[in-house]
Parts: sequence; structure tokens; C-alpha cells
Amino acid sequence: MTLIKTKDAEIFSSTQGSGQPVLLIAGMMSDVSSWAPLTPLLEKNYTLLNFDNRGAGRTHSQDQNWNIDDLMKDAISVLDHYQIERAHIVGHSLGGLIGLRLAKAFPDRIGTLVSLASANVPSTESIYYFDKMLKLYKSDMQSIDWFKLMLPTIFSSNFFESEKALSAAAASAASYVYRPSPEKFQSQVQMFKNIKPLDLDTIAAPVLSITGELDRAFPPDAVKKSFSRLPDVTFETLDNIAHSIHWEKPKRVANSITTFLERHPL
Repeated sequence: MTLIKTKDAEIFSSTQGSGQPVLLIAGMMSDVSSWAPLTPLLEKNYTLLNFDNRGAGRTHSQDQNWNIDDLMKDAISVLDHYQIERAHIVGHSLGGLIGLRLAKAFPDRIGTLVSLASANVPSTESIYYFDKMLKLYKSDMQSIDWFKLMLPTIFSSNFFESEKALSAAAASAASYVYRPSPEKFQSQVQMFKNIKPLDLDTIAAPVLSITGELDRAFPPDAVKKSFSRLPDVTFETLDNIAHSIHWEKPKRVANSITTFLERHPL
């Protein structure tokens, strides 16, 4: 585990495994721990580079006024720190949005992009959702109640076997020592709302887009439309799961990633 110092941030990072480098980029409010289901499935064949985005985990920035370009530059700083000239990208949700921009801005550094539950820009519904959840996060609502409200929106109804299981997961999330502060969460939401669409025609990297059938933030049909101008894109939709696809079906997602990366080595 390493703190990478840049001119305006300290980026928390870690590495696992061996093989071709894969940069993992987490979603909103998520940090390195969000990759726990996939890590043991991928580290046997790949060097996994993991880091916390600004506004999450153990990464700290000098101020809370930043945008997605800053998050993209942080990702490049991670590659530079570990002396990685070229890497695969696997990004979930916000991480997929960052990965897409990396593929466009740094084509020589990015071999492939695996976009998990993501698109070109945030959906209107996801922006409305985060605005609503931010207001509650900053209110006097108990943390465990906030997570009990949030978790069913990113997991399918089949994931939690009972109300007791949901309560246990909410309690664990609420007590997580690196849970974002309201200020950090607000900065991520503001950044998320300001993301603009990219011109995708010039992105040369092969892209694998994996979505969940029940994802309300990035519905499969909307993702396909959003990515329609990518020159080289493959789509997969996983049945009966929602936004947190790498938690609901980690083996299936890991197999798809591995197959795709084997077809497109660095």
C-alpha cells in the first residue's frame, strides 16, 4: 500500500498479482475494497493496480473543487508511479466514465477498456438519485438507515436473502472506517453532475461493455445507444442483476474480463 503524492493530492494505491497490468477504477463513493470479489479471480493472471479516487477512501486532495479530468490525471499518476507504460483498464460506473476518457486522451497508455455498468455520460436518473441521496447523507438520518435505503438500489432483490441480511450489510457499510465524509461525497456528486459527453469516434482501444439487466442507473439499451459510435465495442448483458455486477456475479464478470483481455493482449 502506497501514497502517491501529486501537486494537489495524495493518492492511496495498492498492487496485487502478476502478469499484464490492469488498472482498476472504482465507482462513486467506492474505494479499493470495492474490488474484493474480483481480486482473487484476476490476480493469478494479472498485476492489479488499485487506487482510491478523490472523494473516496484514503485519497486526499488539497481542496474539494475538482472534475473528472483530475480523476483521469490521478489514474495516469498511478501508472507513472508503478512505471507502467501501457495497461488494461477495468472501471465500474464512475470508473468506466474515467476509463473512457483515459482511452481517448492517452491512447498510447491504454490497451483495452472493460466498462462495467457505465456509459459515455451519467444518466439523468443517476444524477437525480445522487442529488437525493446526498441530501439525506448530509441530514440527521442514521448512517445504517441511509445504507438500508441505498443498497437495494444498486443490488437486485435476489442479492439479499432476507431483511436481516440487508441490515447486516448496511451496518457493515455504515461502520466502515474509510466511509466518505459528507464533504467528500458532495464533491464527487458535483463532479459527476458536470461530466460532459465525449466524441467516441476516435477511441481506438477495444471496449467490452458489461451491464446488468436490472440496472436503473445505466440500463443496457441506454448504454448500447451511448456507446454506438465506438469503433470497437462488444456488449454483454447479465440477466437478473442490477448495478453492482461484479458483486452479484463476480465469476461471470471475471471470466468475461479474462476472455476479452486474452483476445487483446498489450
